[in-house]
Amino acid sequence: MEELKKYYDILELEETATEQEIKDRYILLKRQYDPENYEKEDLKKHAQEKTKEITNAFDIIMNNIRAKKIENKIEGEEENFEKKQFKNIEDLIEENQLQKAEDILMNIPEEQRSAHWYFLRGAILYKKGWLMEASNFFLTASSMDPQNEEYKKAYEKAQWQINGGFNTKNQNRPYYDQYPQGGPMGCSFCDICSAMICMDMCCDCGAPRGPYRCI
Repeated sequence: MEELKKYYDILELEETATEQEIKDRYILLKRQYDPENYEKEDLKKHAQEKTKEITNAFDIIMNNIRAKKIENKIEGEEENFEKKQFKNIEDLIEENQLQKAEDILMNIPEEQRSAHWYFLRGAILYKKGWLMEASNFFLTASSMDPQNEEYKKAYEKAQWQINGGFNTKNQNRPYYDQYPQGGPMGCSFCDICSAMICMDMCCDCGAPRGPYRCI
Protein backbone atom coordinates (compact mmCIF):
# COMPACT_ATOMS: atom_id res chain seq x y z
CA MET A 1 0.00 0.00 0.00
CA GLU A 2 1.52 3.32 -1.16
CA GLU A 3 0.00 5.28 1.72
CA LEU A 4 1.58 2.97 4.28
CA LYS A 5 4.96 2.99 2.53
CA LYS A 6 5.53 6.67 3.26
CA TYR A 7 5.32 5.99 6.99
CA TYR A 8 7.96 3.29 6.67
CA ASP A 9 10.08 5.83 4.78
CA ILE A 10 9.76 8.27 7.68
CA LEU A 11 11.18 5.57 9.97
CA GLU A 12 13.81 4.81 7.31
CA LEU A 13 12.63 1.20 7.05
CA GLU A 14 11.55 -1.25 4.36
CA GLU A 15 7.97 -2.56 4.47
CA THR A 16 9.41 -6.01 5.15
CA ALA A 17 10.77 -4.85 8.52
CA THR A 18 9.78 -6.97 11.50
CA GLU A 19 7.76 -5.64 14.41
CA GLN A 20 10.86 -5.61 16.62
CA GLU A 21 12.88 -3.73 13.98
CA ILE A 22 10.13 -1.11 13.79
CA LYS A 23 10.14 -0.65 17.57
CA ASP A 24 13.95 -0.44 17.71
CA ARG A 25 14.09 2.16 14.93
CA TYR A 26 11.37 4.24 16.59
CA ILE A 27 13.29 4.35 19.88
CA LEU A 28 16.52 5.23 18.05
CA LEU A 29 14.93 8.10 16.09
CA LYS A 30 13.12 9.42 19.15
CA ARG A 31 16.43 9.68 20.97
CA GLN A 32 18.09 11.25 17.96
CA TYR A 33 15.44 13.97 17.61
CA ASP A 34 14.83 14.58 21.28
CA PRO A 35 14.39 18.39 21.53
CA GLU A 36 16.48 18.39 24.70
CA ASN A 37 19.49 17.57 22.53
CA TYR A 38 19.35 21.00 20.86
CA GLU A 39 20.02 24.44 22.29
CA LYS A 40 19.13 26.63 19.33
CA GLU A 41 15.45 27.41 19.16
CA ASP A 42 15.07 26.68 15.44
CA LEU A 43 16.76 23.27 15.79
CA LYS A 44 14.67 22.50 18.87
CA LYS A 45 11.49 23.33 16.95
CA HIS A 46 12.57 21.17 14.03
CA ALA A 47 13.31 18.29 16.42
CA GLN A 48 9.84 18.64 17.96
CA GLU A 49 8.18 18.46 14.53
CA LYS A 50 10.35 15.52 13.54
CA THR A 51 9.51 13.70 16.78
CA LYS A 52 5.80 14.24 16.16
CA GLU A 53 6.15 12.93 12.60
CA ILE A 54 8.08 9.84 13.75
CA THR A 55 5.56 9.07 16.50
CA ASN A 56 2.63 9.43 14.10
CA ALA A 57 4.29 7.10 11.55
CA PHE A 58 5.07 4.57 14.25
CA ASP A 59 1.48 4.59 15.57
CA ILE A 60 -0.03 4.12 12.10
CA ILE A 61 2.29 1.23 11.24
CA MET A 62 1.72 -0.53 14.57
CA ASN A 63 -2.06 -0.08 14.32
CA ASN A 64 -1.93 -1.67 10.87
CA ILE A 65 0.07 -4.62 12.23
CA ARG A 66 -2.41 -5.10 15.11
CA ALA A 67 -5.37 -4.96 12.71
CA LYS A 68 -3.81 -7.67 10.54
CA LYS A 69 -3.21 -9.87 13.59
CA ILE A 70 -6.86 -9.55 14.64
CA GLU A 71 -8.03 -10.26 11.08
CA ASN A 72 -5.84 -13.36 10.81
CA LYS A 73 -7.00 -14.58 14.21
CA ILE A 74 -10.67 -14.20 13.22
CA GLU A 75 -10.09 -15.97 9.90
CA GLY A 76 -8.29 -18.80 11.70
CA GLU A 77 -11.10 -19.17 14.22
CA GLU A 78 -13.70 -19.22 11.44
CA GLU A 79 -11.72 -21.86 9.54
CA ASN A 80 -11.42 -24.07 12.64
CA PHE A 81 -15.12 -23.65 13.38
CA GLU A 82 -16.00 -24.63 9.81
CA LYS A 83 -13.82 -27.76 10.01
CA LYS A 84 -15.43 -28.85 13.29
CA GLN A 85 -18.90 -28.13 11.96
CA PHE A 86 -18.34 -30.10 8.76
CA LYS A 87 -16.80 -32.97 10.73
CA ASN A 88 -19.95 -33.10 12.85
CA ILE A 89 -22.10 -33.19 9.72
CA GLU A 90 -19.97 -35.98 8.22
CA ASP A 91 -20.40 -38.05 11.39
CA LEU A 92 -24.17 -37.54 11.28
CA ILE A 93 -24.31 -38.63 7.63
CA GLU A 94 -22.32 -41.75 8.42
CA GLU A 95 -24.69 -42.52 11.32
CA ASN A 96 -27.61 -42.08 8.90
CA GLN A 97 -28.96 -39.09 10.84
CA LEU A 98 -29.64 -37.34 7.57
CA GLN A 99 -32.29 -34.87 8.71
CA LYS A 100 -30.14 -33.60 11.56
CA ALA A 101 -27.13 -33.31 9.25
CA GLU A 102 -29.22 -31.45 6.69
CA ASP A 103 -30.64 -29.04 9.29
CA ILE A 104 -27.14 -28.03 10.42
CA LEU A 105 -25.91 -27.74 6.84
CA MET A 106 -28.82 -25.58 5.68
CA ASN A 107 -28.32 -23.19 8.61
CA ILE A 108 -24.94 -22.18 7.22
CA PRO A 109 -25.35 -18.78 5.47
CA GLU A 110 -25.10 -18.80 1.69
CA GLU A 111 -22.05 -16.54 1.66
CA GLN A 112 -20.19 -19.11 3.78
CA ARG A 113 -21.02 -22.15 1.65
CA SER A 114 -17.76 -23.56 0.38
CA ALA A 115 -17.07 -26.41 -2.04
CA HIS A 116 -17.20 -28.85 0.88
CA TRP A 117 -20.65 -27.55 1.81
CA TYR A 118 -21.93 -28.52 -1.66
CA PHE A 119 -20.18 -31.87 -1.43
CA LEU A 120 -21.87 -32.69 1.90
CA ARG A 121 -25.23 -31.55 0.54
CA GLY A 122 -24.71 -33.95 -2.33
CA ALA A 123 -23.71 -36.73 0.09
CA ILE A 124 -26.97 -36.33 2.02
CA LEU A 125 -29.05 -36.37 -1.15
CA TYR A 126 -27.09 -39.35 -2.44
CA LYS A 127 -27.79 -41.33 0.69
CA LYS A 128 -31.48 -40.45 0.38
CA GLY A 129 -31.41 -41.93 -3.11
CA TRP A 130 -31.82 -38.67 -5.04
CA LEU A 131 -29.04 -39.32 -7.52
CA MET A 132 -29.74 -36.53 -9.99
CA GLU A 133 -29.88 -33.85 -7.29
CA ALA A 134 -26.79 -35.29 -5.58
CA SER A 135 -24.93 -35.29 -8.89
CA ASN A 136 -25.64 -31.57 -9.37
CA PHE A 137 -24.22 -30.71 -5.95
CA PHE A 138 -21.16 -32.91 -6.50
CA LEU A 139 -20.60 -31.12 -9.81
CA THR A 140 -20.81 -27.71 -8.13
CA ALA A 141 -18.33 -28.80 -5.46
CA SER A 142 -15.94 -30.11 -8.11
CA SER A 143 -16.27 -26.88 -10.13
CA MET A 144 -15.43 -24.80 -7.07
CA ASP A 145 -12.44 -27.00 -6.19
CA PRO A 146 -11.26 -28.75 -9.40
CA GLN A 147 -8.20 -30.26 -7.68
CA ASN A 148 -10.27 -32.26 -5.19
CA GLU A 149 -10.41 -35.89 -6.37
CA GLU A 150 -13.05 -36.86 -3.77
CA TYR A 151 -15.57 -34.40 -5.23
CA LYS A 152 -14.78 -35.52 -8.77
CA LYS A 153 -15.15 -39.22 -8.00
CA ALA A 154 -18.43 -38.63 -6.14
CA TYR A 155 -19.83 -36.88 -9.23
CA GLU A 156 -18.58 -39.60 -11.57
CA LYS A 157 -20.05 -42.31 -9.35
CA ALA A 158 -23.46 -40.62 -9.23
CA GLN A 159 -23.43 -40.16 -13.01
CA TRP A 160 -22.39 -43.77 -13.51
CA GLN A 161 -25.35 -44.96 -11.47
CA ILE A 162 -27.78 -42.55 -13.15
CA ASN A 163 -26.74 -44.03 -16.49
CA GLY A 164 -27.50 -47.57 -15.28
CA GLY A 165 -23.96 -48.47 -14.35
CA PHE A 166 -24.88 -50.98 -11.63
CA ASN A 167 -24.86 -54.04 -13.88
CA THR A 168 -24.22 -52.86 -17.43
CA LYS A 169 -20.69 -52.76 -18.70
CA ASN A 170 -20.33 -49.86 -21.10
CA GLN A 171 -16.87 -48.83 -22.19
CA ASN A 172 -18.16 -45.32 -22.87
CA ARG A 173 -18.56 -44.82 -19.12
CA PRO A 174 -15.20 -43.63 -17.77
CA TYR A 175 -16.21 -44.32 -14.18
CA TYR A 176 -16.93 -48.00 -14.94
CA ASP A 177 -13.58 -48.28 -16.68
CA GLN A 178 -11.85 -46.88 -13.61
CA TYR A 179 -13.89 -48.81 -11.04
CA PRO A 180 -15.33 -51.95 -12.70
CA GLN A 181 -16.26 -53.44 -9.31
CA GLY A 182 -18.57 -50.61 -8.34
CA GLY A 183 -16.33 -47.85 -7.06
CA PRO A 184 -13.16 -47.00 -5.18
CA MET A 185 -14.69 -47.54 -1.74
CA GLY A 186 -14.33 -51.30 -1.80
CA CYS A 187 -18.01 -52.16 -2.30
CA SER A 188 -17.27 -54.93 -4.80
CA PHE A 189 -20.74 -56.49 -4.85
CA CYS A 190 -22.78 -53.34 -5.48
CA ASP A 191 -24.03 -54.72 -8.80
CA ILE A 192 -26.60 -56.77 -6.87
CA CYS A 193 -28.28 -53.52 -5.82
CA SER A 194 -29.70 -53.08 -9.31
CA ALA A 195 -31.46 -49.69 -9.38
CA MET A 196 -30.96 -49.05 -5.66
CA ILE A 197 -28.11 -47.23 -3.94
CA CYS A 198 -25.67 -49.68 -2.46
CA MET A 199 -24.65 -47.44 0.38
CA ASP A 200 -27.38 -48.49 2.78
CA MET A 201 -27.06 -52.15 1.83
CA CYS A 202 -23.28 -52.42 2.01
CA CYS A 203 -22.48 -50.84 5.34
CA ASP A 204 -20.18 -53.72 6.32
CA CYS A 205 -18.11 -53.75 3.18
CA GLY A 206 -14.99 -52.55 4.95
CA ALA A 207 -14.94 -49.20 3.22
CA PRO A 208 -13.10 -46.28 4.79
CA ARG A 209 -15.10 -43.89 6.93
CA GLY A 210 -16.47 -40.81 5.23
CA PRO A 211 -19.60 -38.84 4.40
CA TYR A 212 -20.52 -41.08 1.48
CA ARG A 213 -19.16 -44.44 2.54
CA CYS A 214 -19.82 -47.25 0.09
CA ILE A 215 -20.72 -44.84 -2.69
